[in-house]
Formats: sequence, C-alpha cells, structure tokens
Amino acid sequence: MQVRRLVERVLTKAGYEVLLARDGQEAMTLAGDPDAIVDLVVSDVVMPRVERTELAEHLKKTRPGKPILFISGHTFDLPIQHLLADDPDAFLPKPFTPTELMVRARLLLDRSAGVGSETHLTH
Repeated sequence: MQVRRLVERVLTKAGYEVLLARDGQEAMTLAGDPDAIVDLVVSDVVMPRVERTELAEHLKKTRPGKPILFISGHTFDLPIQHLLADDPDAFLPKPFTPTELMVRARLLLDRSAGVGSETHLTH
C-alpha cells in the first residue's frame, strides 16, 4: 500500500491524473470502463486477488497498445518475463526513487500512441 501511495503522489505532483485501484480485480474493473482514459498502467507484479500475469493479459485485450510499467521487489526472473521480452524498460525494480519512476513513466508514455495525455491508471 505504501508503494501505491508513493506512485500516486509522485504522478499527481507531476501533473498526471491517477486512477487508483486497491487490487488487481479493481484495476481490471477500472480498465474495463470505456469512459476511463488510460494512457499508462503502473502495476505491482504481485498483488491481491489476481495471478501475476492476469492483469497484464486482461489489459492487453482491453487496452491494446497501452504501456504497462511493472514494479516489483522480486528479481526480473518472474512469470512476467515473456511480457517484457519486447520492452525491458517496462520493469522497475523496488526500491526506486520518485525520479526513477518519473523517468520510466515518461519513457513509456513517449513511446506510446497516447503521448501528451494526462490520465493514468496505477496500482
């Protein structure tokens, strides 16, 4: 929970609108809302109420092409490795600084088709 609040605080302070989810199920509900504008998803690899890759697989179907920034205190050798094969920059190991989070988020946003928008979904 502390990391979720840190991510929210850093992104909000930088001027981004953040949709906050308490767990993977709530994140999937938010992502499924057609009225929610989502340009970037920040998600812990391990979270309550979903399997490790379940949210990512759901987002790839419901929000194709939208970048996902995975954060984790575990090593890179996780079941998400196949999801990161095309973009190793989509993984940010814990602990990280606010600056590291912003640099990585900006990098992923700049690469995506939604450059310039200010709404983000984070978990």
